[in-house]
Amino acid sequence: MGIKKYLALVLSIVFVLSFALPCLAQNADFAGGDGSRENPYLISTKYHLDNVRNYPDLYFKLTNDIEFLDEDYAPDGDFYNDGKGFLPICDDAENTFSCTLDGDGFSICNLQMRASNEEEARIGLFKNTDHVKISNLTIKNSEINAVGVKSVFAGFLVARDNRFSSISSCGISNDCEINIKDCQDVHVGGMVGTAWMDISFSRSYNASNITIAECGNISVGGFLGGGDISFSHFGLVYNSGKIYAQSTMGERSIIDAGGFIGHAYTSVGPNVSSSFNASEITVDSKDGGAIYTGGIAGYLGATHNPIPTEKFYSVGKVNVLNENSKFSFNPTAASRGYFDGESYGSLIMPIYCYYTDEYLKLNSELQAEYDIKMLDDEAMKKQESFENWDFEETWTMEGNEEYPYPELKVVEMVLPQEALKLEVGDIDADKKVNSRDVATLQKYILSMFAWSRDTILRADINGDNKINSRDMATLQKKVIF
Repeated sequence: MGIKKYLALVLSIVFVLSFALPCLAQNADFAGGDGSRENPYLISTKYHLDNVRNYPDLYFKLTNDIEFLDEDYAPDGDFYNDGKGFLPICDDAENTFSCTLDGDGFSICNLQMRASNEEEARIGLFKNTDHVKISNLTIKNSEINAVGVKSVFAGFLVARDNRFSSISSCGISNDCEINIKDCQDVHVGGMVGTAWMDISFSRSYNASNITIAECGNISVGGFLGGGDISFSHFGLVYNSGKIYAQSTMGERSIIDAGGFIGHAYTSVGPNVSSSFNASEITVDSKDGGAIYTGGIAGYLGATHNPIPTEKFYSVGKVNVLNENSKFSFNPTAASRGYFDGESYGSLIMPIYCYYTDEYLKLNSELQAEYDIKMLDDEAMKKQESFENWDFEETWTMEGNEEYPYPELKVVEMVLPQEALKLEVGDIDADKKVNSRDVATLQKYILSMFAWSRDTILRADINGDNKINSRDMATLQKKVIF
């Protein structure tokens, strides 16, 4: 081969590699694909999932379950990150993600995300989103934990959504927990912390347990903490997760807790259709603050446009621990008003809607104005009670002895986990009360982490609905003697 031909061949190879190598390097971040709609990047490991943060507006698809291990979050683990665990994708307040993530029926397991002693924390799989689409994904056995944060926005899928995003065929399983303690302003949803304009939830469920303890102002909902939900939609969805919200800020504190939404403003919409709430909501404003709660939303305000709600029911229960609070409730729709409970703007327009709760009665004036009915528990278990509901394609009341009410055919029914029957003082749930429980209680009192409601109850040794040094002293005596 002549020198000229040889040099030409070398130059050709260099030319080809100059284009090929960047592509190979880029694709090495995933199991395949090129990030396009037709050929999305393939995610088969937790490291592939972590690499999504480097490609803010492309397409991604899971190829199997993604499972994090406890050792990943140990000080020498790959996802320790100074104790924060998995860092939310787009961990930058100036940027947003506009990607499409298709879970393809797979799940993300043992996702651990934490924040402590910060001015603001946005915690979720995605931190900031805009036009994002998340589908066919389940989050299992995961936890969000925040302590001592001034403002916290948290949801397992998205912390803060700007606009025009959709979540479809997704689930947050009943072994997931969001635990918040000693935070000033809290905006928490099972899926999304806060959203602004035109977000949709369809064919999805939340069964996670949310515990917010010793905090200030609280907005919490099964799907969405709050925001501006104009033009938003909830269709073929349900919430069965338990919500506990406790404010210790004083008489000017506000708790907005709803089956779907905590506190939201809206100019047009949202609409809610073919959905239900089965969440147990427990609220406690210790020093007489205001509490607003409802089957759909805790508070909806700043609109005079009716919010269409069709074929919705609520069997959720509300527990109010402090009867001295200024309390307002609308079982099917949303509470309205500020401290005095006066109407403020938003109206729910229900059609073929039902609710049951023996503790709280809907006033007869609202029942007469809209097609909203209270049924006793036995009537709620009978198909004929639900007028004009589609039990051919949409609803079913067959095959589930544990849940005798209507279920959605297109969404798996996931009930809350039964609380462990453990001895008071067995804080670490190892069926023993010993010095390890004392050490764990001390860390909680020092605000090193937050707990679930069930753990808080086991740690309330004195039964006064407070966790403090008195409980520590009593537990120490119990262990010693």
